[in-house]
Amino acid sequence: MLKSSTKYICKMQQERFEVFKSQDPENGHFDVTFDIEGKKLYANKFILTPCSETLKAMISDRWTTTKDEAVKLEAYSYDNFYQFLCFLYSGYCELTPQNVFQLTDMAEFYAVPLLKKFCEKFLLDMEYDVESIEEMFEFAQKYSLKYMKHIVKKFVSSNFEKIISSESLLSYKKPFMDILACRIRRKGKTFEPIYKWVEQQVIAEKDVDDESFNLLETVKTEFREKFPQIFSIDKAEMDYGFLKDFVVEKGFFLSPAEFKALYQKDSWRAVDHRFQLVS
Repeated sequence: MLKSSTKYICKMQQERFEVFKSQDPENGHFDVTFDIEGKKLYANKFILTPCSETLKAMISDRWTTTKDEAVKLEAYSYDNFYQFLCFLYSGYCELTPQNVFQLTDMAEFYAVPLLKKFCEKFLLDMEYDVESIEEMFEFAQKYSLKYMKHIVKKFVSSNFEKIISSESLLSYKKPFMDILACRIRRKGKTFEPIYKWVEQQVIAEKDVDDESFNLLETVKTEFREKFPQIFSIDKAEMDYGFLKDFVVEKGFFLSPAEFKALYQKDSWRAVDHRFQLVS
């Protein structure tokens, strides 16, 4: 009996949706009109108001001066708002890689959590690339899309080399750099790009032309404060060439424990190796 009842409910819902899609104001018995980009979009309040408190307030009498006055919308396009209403009527809308971002924003603004989940599922199946991965991370963070954020982190792990070699590296924002910094197991490969990013930030924010300004020490201080987990990486685990030519060259000192660990490594027995690190 319940299964049969559900079938009829779905059929009635589909019929109401077909009436909405017809957009025939003469026969649709619509009681709310939206004005978007100079075009009219007709709907039924009894469908919209239970789904969104924001819409309920927007189309209530106190926001209109006359009964038949259209609700003017400027934040979203006609096509995207149409898809939004399609979801409220039917539980489905046509998502594309182009409109899913704005529809996610609409789901957030109008407080329609089911649409937000619907959009996130679509976002999880999209193709990600190095050039836009930070934007995808910021989007997931802004709208609290935890599953999307997980996918972004997996992409970063799988494409770490390409990301740290990207020309966009120095322009990344701090939250995304924190994601890169979580890849501590990469040893020197994480240390160097993080250092260069911090250096770029210091150069952009400080008065480096001041003769008394010490760039190396300032970068080290900022590095230690912003990325303590990278700053404190065990240097004894780093590649010798990188340690000598980059880490020590930048003024980082090895602790007694790190020196001892290096000394005990067979590959570090050569006197010239040890001498180069202390000379």
